[in-house]
Amino acid sequence: MMKNNRGFIAISVIYTFMIVFLMLLILILSNYFDNWTSFTMYKDNIKVKAALNYNYADNTLKLADAVKNQATLTSSSSSGVRKDNSTYGSYRYFGSAPNNYICFGKSDSSCKNDANYLFRIVGVFKESSISGTGSGYVTKIVRDKALTSKKAYGTKTGHWSNSSLKTYLNGTYLNTDSKFDENYKKMIINAKWYVPRLDKITATAKDTYDSEMKSSYTVQAKIGLISASDWGYAAQYNDYCKNTHNMNEYNDGFDHQCYLHNWLNLNNFNPLMWFIDEYKTSGNSLTLNSTSNKYNLAYADVTHTKYVYPAFYLNSKVVVMAGTGTKVDPYIVTLFGD
Repeated sequence: MMKNNRGFIAISVIYTFMIVFLMLLILILSNYFDNWTSFTMYKDNIKVKAALNYNYADNTLKLADAVKNQATLTSSSSSGVRKDNSTYGSYRYFGSAPNNYICFGKSDSSCKNDANYLFRIVGVFKESSISGTGSGYVTKIVRDKALTSKKAYGTKTGHWSNSSLKTYLNGTYLNTDSKFDENYKKMIINAKWYVPRLDKITATAKDTYDSEMKSSYTVQAKIGLISASDWGYAAQYNDYCKNTHNMNEYNDGFDHQCYLHNWLNLNNFNPLMWFIDEYKTSGNSLTLNSTSNKYNLAYADVTHTKYVYPAFYLNSKVVVMAGTGTKVDPYIVTLFGD
C-alpha cells in the first residue's frame, strides 16, 4: 500500500510540474506576442513620426503641424501641400491626388471602407480667424462622399443662418446621420463661417478668398460647406493655374489642367456641389457649371438640388495617433489633453 501511495505521489508531482511548465510556457509566449505586437506598432509609429517631422518636445504631433510640415511651393509638384498666396497664412492640399485622407469617427483604418467616416483634409487655417481666439492652426476637413443631394435653402429668401441646409447639417446630420460619438464631436469647433455675397465669379482663388474673409456676414456653426476658394486652391500648382487664373476659366486652355488636376473634382467628388458662398443676386449660391463635362465656378438657384459635402474645422489640439494620410492608411486622430 505504501508503494502505491509513493507511486501516486510521484505521478502527481510529475503532472503538477508539467501543468506549471505549460502555464509558464503559455505566459512566456503570450508576453512574447504582446511585446512583438507592441514593437511592431512602435516601429510603425516611428515611421509615421519620421515622415511627418514628429515634435518630440511635447511628445505629440498636432494634425495641423503634420499638414504644414509637408508644405512645398515646387511648381513641378503634381500634388501636395502649399502655403497659399493670401495674406491669411493658410496651407492647402492641391493637385489631382494628394495624400490627405483622414478617419473621423473611427479609431482604425477600417474607415476607408465606410463613407460615414472617411474624410479629406482641405487645409489648415489660423485659429484666430476661424474660432476667434488662439494662436495655433485648425484643420478643415470635408466628407469624401456626398450626402443625398439637397436644396441649399428651403426658399429663395433668407441667408445661410436660416437656410434649410445649415439647419440639417447642424441638427440631424451632426447628431444622428454622421454617426459620430461624443468624443469625436468634441473635436469639432464652433467655427466662424464667412458667407459673402460675391459680386463676381470671374475672379482668382486669391481674390475670392479675400472677398470671403472680408465678408461682414458670418455665421457661428459646427458644420458648414467648403468655399469657392477652397475649390480654386485645390487646382494643380503650376505656372498656368497657380491662382492667377480666373476660376470661371479653369476648364479653358492648356489642356484644361486647372480642372483636370483638382482633387475636389476627382474620385468621389461630384463637381455639381454646393459651396457656402452666396451670389450677389438674392436667392443664388455658388456651385459649378458643366460644359461638356468640364466645370467652372458658377451660381444656381438655392431651391435647386445639388450634392452636399459636409465640412468642419477640427480643434487645434487634435493630434495624429497613426496613419500617413494615404487612402489605404488614413490619419487616425484623437484630441490631446482633454
